[in-house]
Amino acid sequence: MTGSAFSEGTVDISYHNPVNDSWIITTIDYPTVSGTFTYTMEAPDLGQVNPEGDGNQIVDSLIFKVKDNTNGHIYLSNPFSMIRRGLTQIGEEVADGVFGNN
Repeated sequence: MTGSAFSEGTVDISYHNPVNDSWIITTIDYPTVSGTFTYTMEAPDLGQVNPEGDGNQIVDSLIFKVKDNTNGHIYLSNPFSMIRRGLTQIGEEVADGVFGNN
């Protein structure tokens, strides 16, 4: 994630968990350099279990929130879609999308 046009200082970064409708903090007081930052993280595990067997893919939308700690402004990202379920590879064949869907 990259952010720009922030105040010189720090930001707090969190994401919205659509499963339980809560905000999860990923980092506090992350430094900005000349008003920008780059923060790398793995996509969070939302703790949902995929039902057994083949079936329709499940899509969860994540929204990231960045709070500028200098002025208190809060910025939200565009939704990021996490696809669960289905298969992405069978043997040596890699899917262009998601295999499955019954």
